[in-house]
Order: sequence, then structure tokens, then C-alpha cells
Amino acid sequence: MTDYEVEQYFIKKIENLGAPLIESKFLGGKVSYTNIKYENKSFTRPANGYWFELYYDTNPPVQAVGGSAGRNLWSGYFQINICVPKDSGKKAAMKRYEKIFEEFPIGFVGNNFPGLRILSVGRAPMQYYDDFSLLPMSIIFEAYLER
Repeated sequence: MTDYEVEQYFIKKIENLGAPLIESKFLGGKVSYTNIKYENKSFTRPANGYWFELYYDTNPPVQAVGGSAGRNLWSGYFQINICVPKDSGKKAAMKRYEKIFEEFPIGFVGNNFPGLRILSVGRAPMQYYDDFSLLPMSIIFEAYLER
């Protein structure tokens, strides 16, 4: 398992939430998610005003196991900004937060991602902007990854 695979694990979990939270359409023979803003990719806000912003970051790895088959301990976070129309109220954002929260239980992820452990899932206070509101949600993790 690599750092990139960990990032893709989190992204795929969000994409697989499906309707009504995640909207998609087929473009050029593949699925395009229309209400997910990916890091460093162009994005157009959906007309209904509901979307998710995804960010992934890690700390520098620490050598955890020596030798040629050694692994490094990585820690980091996956941030999901839950964006809703300005006048939709906090309830709309919290409903989305609770659904995502259920998808990321604390503990080891499982056989497909050995060594990946979710340490905490939480949120910060709601942020209000001119034309939308944002609820930041963070998933803190650690993983033993190949060098």
C-alpha cells in the first residue's frame, strides 16, 4: 500500500456514497462526479448549491520498521468540506456529515488496506460566507506504508 492508494481509498469512499449525496453523470464513457471539488482540479459549482471539497495531506513519514522489507509510519488527514446553500440551515450540512461519519468508523480499515487505521473523525464549527455555508470535517489517520 502506498500514500497514493490511501488517498484514493478516501476519495472512493466518498464517491461511493451515491445518490442523493453524490451526483454523477457519464462523460466520454466514464463517470464524472458533478458535486465533488477535487484538490487542484477545475470545478463548477452545481446549480443546487450542494457540493463537497476534498483535501488530503500527510506529515513526513517516520521509519517504523527497518530492513529491506521495512515500512514507514505515515500520519495525516483527509478533509471534507461540506458546502450547502447559505439559507439552507445547519441541519442540511449536519445530515451530510452524519452520513459520512457512519462510513468511517474508528479503527483499522480492513483486509484491503492492512495497516491503515482511522484515529478520529470530527468536525469544526460551521463557517458562513456570502453565498454558501461550509462545515469542515476531518478524518485523522495513520498507516504503515511501503518505502
